[in-house]
Amino acid sequence: MVRRGQMVVYRMFDVADAVDLKRVESLVGERVASRLRLPRSEAFLMRNAPVSIPVAAAEVQIDGGTLRAETLARVWDYGVMSFSFRIPIAAGTGWRELVRMAAAAESEQFFDIARLKCRELVGTIAAACSGVHEWRQIEDYTIFQLEEVDGIAVAADITERADVPALLLAETQETLAPSQRAPVLQAAVQYSTRDLAVIDWNAALIFDPTGGHNVADVIEFALTHLVEFCYYDELLDERLALLHDAVSERRTSLLRGDYRPLSREASALFMELSAFIERVENSLKFVGDIYFATIFRTAVTRFRLVEWEQNVSRKIQLLGRVADLLNNEVNARRSQVLEIIVVLLILFEVVWAIYH
Repeated sequence: MVRRGQMVVYRMFDVADAVDLKRVESLVGERVASRLRLPRSEAFLMRNAPVSIPVAAAEVQIDGGTLRAETLARVWDYGVMSFSFRIPIAAGTGWRELVRMAAAAESEQFFDIARLKCRELVGTIAAACSGVHEWRQIEDYTIFQLEEVDGIAVAADITERADVPALLLAETQETLAPSQRAPVLQAAVQYSTRDLAVIDWNAALIFDPTGGHNVADVIEFALTHLVEFCYYDELLDERLALLHDAVSERRTSLLRGDYRPLSREASALFMELSAFIERVENSLKFVGDIYFATIFRTAVTRFRLVEWEQNVSRKIQLLGRVADLLNNEVNARRSQVLEIIVVLLILFEVVWAIYH
C-alpha cells in the first residue's frame, strides 16, 4: 500500500526556435514566474535555467474518478514547453491500482488539456519567442514519486516486493517476461539506502521519503533534449526532401534553374542546426555530485539520446555536403557563363576585324 506520494504526468512540446526567458519573465510577471533551481548549485552549470509558470489546475479522469491536478508549465530557452500534472496518490492505494493509474496517464485527455494550455501560454509569451511553430508530435512521460510505502524500510526492497516493471510499462493485463523485466530493474540508481530511482523510457519510479523533486527535474531536463532531437530529426528529413525535389526540378528544367537560393538556404540551415547541437550539449554541465550526474546519464541512456544525437548530426553533415555541392554547382555555372562571355568577345573581335 502506498501511504504518501504523487503521480506526475508530463506533456512536452517544441513551440519555437528560441525563447528569450528574461522577456518571458517580464510578460508573465516576475511574481508568478520563477527559475528552476537545481540542488547544490555548485555542482551544476546550467547555461540558462528554464522559467516555471503555474497555470490553472486541471480536472482529470483517473480510474473512474475525477481528480484535481496541480499544473506547472516550464519554458526552456531552446523552444521547449513542458507541462506537468501533479496528481496526489490517495493513502492506501494498492499496487495494482497504481498500475491502472499508470495506464490512465497515457490517456488522450492529458494531450488535449496540455495542448490547449500550451496554445494559451504561447499566445501570452509570443513576443519573447522567435520562429514560433506548432509541431504536432508531443513527448509524454510519467513519474511516480513515492514517499511512504507499507513495509518498505530499505528502498531497494521495493523492487523485490512490488512489480516495478509492470508499473513503469503500464502493463495491466500480462505478466512480464524476465527478459522484459531485467532492463527496467537494471536502470535503478541509489544515493543512500533510503532512496531509489528506477528510470525507464516512458516512466520512472522515485522512492524518496523526503519528497524532493530534484531527481524528477533532472529527468525532465533530459526529456527536453529528446523533444529537441525528435523535432530537428523530423525537420531535417523534411528539408532534405525539399532540397532533393528542388534540385531535381531544376536539373530537369530547360533553363537548368538558379541554385543560389538553394545553396543559401542549405548553408543557413546547416549553421542553424549546428548551433542547436552545440547549444543543447552546453545547456547543462556537471562539475560535481556524482549521484545527479548518474541520474542524468541513466536517463540519457534510457531515452537513447546518444543515438538521436548521432542521427541528427549525421543528417546535419549530409546537409553540409548538400550545401557544398550546391555551392560548387553555382561556381561551375558562373565559370561556364564567364567562358561563354569570353568566347563571344573573341568571336566579336574576329568578326569585327574581318568586316572592318
